[in-house]
Amino acid sequence: MSKEEFIHTVLPLRRELEGYAFSFLRNKDEIDDIMQEVYVKLWCMRDKLSEYNSINALSFVITKNMCINKINARKQQYSYDAAYESKSNEQQPDVALMEKDDLATALNIVDQLPSLQQAILKMRHLEGLEISEIVELTGCAEGAVRTNLSRARNRVKTLFMEINGNEK
Repeated sequence: MSKEEFIHTVLPLRRELEGYAFSFLRNKDEIDDIMQEVYVKLWCMRDKLSEYNSINALSFVITKNMCINKINARKQQYSYDAAYESKSNEQQPDVALMEKDDLATALNIVDQLPSLQQAILKMRHLEGLEISEIVELTGCAEGAVRTNLSRARNRVKTLFMEINGNEK
C-alpha cells in the first residue's frame, strides 16, 4: 500500500477509533497515545493490509487490544505500588525509600526509550507476555522483537548504572 492509499484509507478512521478508545480509557492523553501506536502499527503492516478483508475491522481490533493493554498496565502499576507499600512497611524506612527511588528511576528510564522498545519491554516484563504474543501484537518479526527487547534492557541497565553511579 502506498503512502497516498494509506492516507486515503486509514487516516479517515481516526474519529471512529478515538470514540471506540474513549469507551475503554476515558482519558484524552492516553487515547492520543493509543491512536499514535495504532497508526504506527498499521503503517508497519501497510504491505500486508491488502491481505485483510476489512482494514476497518483490523483497526478496531488493534485499537481494542492496545486499550486493553493500557488498562492492564494501569492495573499492573497499581499492584507494583501496592507491593512497594506493603514491602516498605516491613523494611527500614531508608531501605524502602531507596528501593522506591530505584523503581521510579527505572520507570523514568523506560519512558525515555523509543516507543517500540518501550512497548516491547513493558509487554514482556510488566504484562508478562511471551515473545510469540508480542510478535502477534506488534506485527514485527520474532528476531526484531528479541533485538528490541535486548537493546531496551541494555539501555535501561546502562542508564540506571550511570544515574546510580553519579549519586553514590
